[in-house]
Amino acid sequence: MVVALAREAQILVSEIERSACSSVAESLMSIRISGVGATNATRASQQLVKDGATALVSWGVAGALRPELRAGQLLLPLHIVDETGNIRSVDKSWHVNALRTLGGGARLLIAPVAQTHVLLENAAAKAELGRTTGACAADMESFAIGTVAEKAGLRFLTIRAIVDSLDMTVPACIGRAVKANGQTNSLALLGPCLRAPWLLTDLLRLGLAFRAAARALTPIASCFVRDQLGFDIPPTRTEA
Repeated sequence: MVVALAREAQILVSEIERSACSSVAESLMSIRISGVGATNATRASQQLVKDGATALVSWGVAGALRPELRAGQLLLPLHIVDETGNIRSVDKSWHVNALRTLGGGARLLIAPVAQTHVLLENAAAKAELGRTTGACAADMESFAIGTVAEKAGLRFLTIRAIVDSLDMTVPACIGRAVKANGQTNSLALLGPCLRAPWLLTDLLRLGLAFRAAARALTPIASCFVRDQLGFDIPPTRTEA
């Protein structure tokens, strides 16, 4: 499984550690923190293939390209599309099984997800990408992971949750604050906030939205680990 951010990976790690056979689970389900962007995701995916992976999963958060999507909306797309219309498709049988296992219904949106190479900072940028690609959401890694999977002849799946809604501003400094290991350097946000104090409001909103996305992904992580590995996981207590 490829994730860009350490906080995204922690959701999965926590569920694996709670499994009945956590040590075996860790050996069977490799989680690689790639850092942000297509280049990093490609590198991490290729390393997993080299290490013997039999399938690749893109896991984490995404930005909304439609006004009705709010933080915490779960995405299980059939297709990932780039800005020029190229498509990477997930494994259909795996998708059907995941849809059944993870709950289906209104909880999971099956619309396409778009690739973006840049941070979508405002509603205009998000809406434009949605218009040109027909996608409901965007992330920076799934298309690259799907490309590696396609070349290697491996199954591919994307599981994402909306973090920033269409109308939410994403400060550019947040992208620069993410380190190569997927950790966020909070000190890197201090300077921009001192120079432009209003950024603090945007960052706080983004933090609350990430918590909503994480709450939505937590039970999905539990179901996914249980289904893929066959290990029992105790019920998760979700924060209010």
